[in-house]
Amino acid sequence: GSGGAVAIVRPSIIVNAIADPEPGWIENLSGASAVALYASLGRCPVVEAQFDMRLDVIPVDFVTNNTIAAAWELQTVEDKFKIYHPTSSTLNPVTIRQISESVIRFIRIFPSRKAFFRPSMSMATSERQFNIIRIKKLAAWGFKAVMKRKHPIAKVVENLIKVFYTAGALRGFFMYFASNEWLYDASNVLGLHSKLSRRDREIFPVDPSAVQWDAYFEEMCVGLLKFVLKEDIESRREKYREQMVYKKELEAKRQLGNVAKA
Repeated sequence: GSGGAVAIVRPSIIVNAIADPEPGWIENLSGASAVALYASLGRCPVVEAQFDMRLDVIPVDFVTNNTIAAAWELQTVEDKFKIYHPTSSTLNPVTIRQISESVIRFIRIFPSRKAFFRPSMSMATSERQFNIIRIKKLAAWGFKAVMKRKHPIAKVVENLIKVFYTAGALRGFFMYFASNEWLYDASNVLGLHSKLSRRDREIFPVDPSAVQWDAYFEEMCVGLLKFVLKEDIESRREKYREQMVYKKELEAKRQLGNVAKA
């Protein structure tokens, strides 16, 4: 009715939370999260995209914060109709290559315990290259699985077929977004950010400019294993950190020994 205020919040591709309710939290899969999830399961051996294009993703808690803060702002301004774009493409752009490389690094170290084949993901820039890599990887994975004699051949073939069709389905779903680029006007989001107090910015951050994407995508992958696949990833990460510290200590001792000999 008259005198009412309307705020339209139009996010881009919503992905896992960056902080609230906790890092990596997710309930529903988006395109980027789905590819990362299936990659960790060994079901996405190759992804096709224009890798230097931006993919506009935004953590879900930024969208929630924007919605809450927008309701507050409309009570303080004369303009009672505003459109907000909680997006990253113009504020803190990230390319498909950055996302893909972050996912590839993670799944090499922390593959899902539920993966039938050892997960890995390659990058293709054409349908022909996609199909060649997919066939080559499936052949290599199938050969290794048969040679290990861990599973019956019928089970290996069944899983190879699943990977073949899952990779194709993901390509069909993701290619529209992976071959086009959109830039969003986030000026209303920045204006909203400037009106929040320092304390409110800490509680309800709406500006993604400070997001460190490499660290974020690692937490995104952790969240997929933790919240979607229900795996105990935290203990594995802690064990890995301890191993890295131990390796660094050994390397430091080795270097000190070389200096002493010199």
